[in-house]
Amino acid sequence: MLQLFGKVFLIAVAVNFPWEMAQAYLYAPMGDWVTATMRCFRAAIVDGAIVLGIAVGGTAVFRRR
Repeated sequence: MLQLFGKVFLIAVAVNFPWEMAQAYLYAPMGDWVTATMRCFRAAIVDGAIVLGIAVGGTAVFRRR
């Protein structure tokens, strides 16, 4: 089960990082490319944690993967 949740987290981060980078220009100045990339990566990590929470919650509620 832990391996499944790890995969869910990694896939969520991999999908959300390009999304964060694509919309970064819509917000306040993000700084140089290193700063912008780090900010977007942190946002993708948080997005991955949210998706992971949804997956864990769904597994707990429905008692199946």
